[in-house]
Amino acid sequence: MKYTLIIGAGIHAQALKGSSYSSAALASWHNLLLAIGAESFNNPLLGFESLVIKKAKDEKIAAYKAEQNLLKKIAETLEAEQTKIINDINIEYPLSIFNPEKVSDVIILNFDLVIEKLLTKGNIPKLEKSPHNDSTYRTINGIRFWHPHGCIEDSYSIEFGIRKYGKNLKDIEALRTLYKMDERNEEYDLTKIQATWYSAILQNSLVFAGTGLSFDEWGLWFALTSRKRNFAQKGEEPPVYTLNKKDAFCNLYGFSHTKAISEQDDYDQSWQSLIEFLN
Repeated sequence: MKYTLIIGAGIHAQALKGSSYSSAALASWHNLLLAIGAESFNNPLLGFESLVIKKAKDEKIAAYKAEQNLLKKIAETLEAEQTKIINDINIEYPLSIFNPEKVSDVIILNFDLVIEKLLTKGNIPKLEKSPHNDSTYRTINGIRFWHPHGCIEDSYSIEFGIRKYGKNLKDIEALRTLYKMDERNEEYDLTKIQATWYSAILQNSLVFAGTGLSFDEWGLWFALTSRKRNFAQKGEEPPVYTLNKKDAFCNLYGFSHTKAISEQDDYDQSWQSLIEFLN
């Protein structure tokens, strides 16, 4: 059985806990929004949109230009934090969970490249492209690493805010259409399906780590719903795991047959359980 790891900002929050970077923009959307100048917000996607509108008005520029400037600021902010954290030998990430014997794909919901740089000692490989679509990934130690929300190498690729999330649903529907076409063309031999982050969600057992999987994550919920539909006739789907019975578990339980890797609420113990689970 192969797993797809879905990694959120919680992996940074856990690694940075107790360090001078514990309130870093890498650790949460809340911190990131504060770092780029947002003042108050209830929903992070709307908080970003409000900032776009404010910047457009204050600087007398078009909203799209204000958005581009803010995405560039996000990339610069995270790049600076990424460099500090990678060079700090006192900060340890649970890199052993990226075990190619157990994990085939990693879907990183964050915009940074901290994990990839740590795994390759800074020499991350070039992006690869799926044969018949625009999905890109990097292969590290035999594992495909996907950034469906974009990454700081290309600031305009970063998906943040209502408008970008809304546009993203069309792209995910295109991935679903390609997947269904591959299923039929390959006579339902799943080993021949062209790899995308969407196919990695549909075919593998899933492990959510460091993400609350909020209902703002439209794209992920779209893909998870498609996964449920794909297995509806058979009546069962590959398992879904979370670190413990908090965060993502609360939103997934009742929608998918979700299992907690750890029964402990303590995150130190939960991450240790995940390390043991994937090794």
